[in-house]
Amino acid sequence: MVAEDFPCFGSKAPYFYFLLGTRNDAKGIGSVNHTSAFDVDEDALPLGVRAMATLAWDFLARTR
Repeated sequence: MVAEDFPCFGSKAPYFYFLLGTRNDAKGIGSVNHTSAFDVDEDALPLGVRAMATLAWDFLARTR
């Protein structure tokens, strides 16, 4: 992955890397990250929290 440290972390512990789309051209939110124009469609954040919580819950509920 480009400039991410997660593969290094993954060699030490299980991990899952995902991207949450926060762009919304209809609202004029379309810039990429790492720019001064970057913005987030905050309506996407509850979905991201729900996805992260579900993934964590499923991982912790696994039987080994």
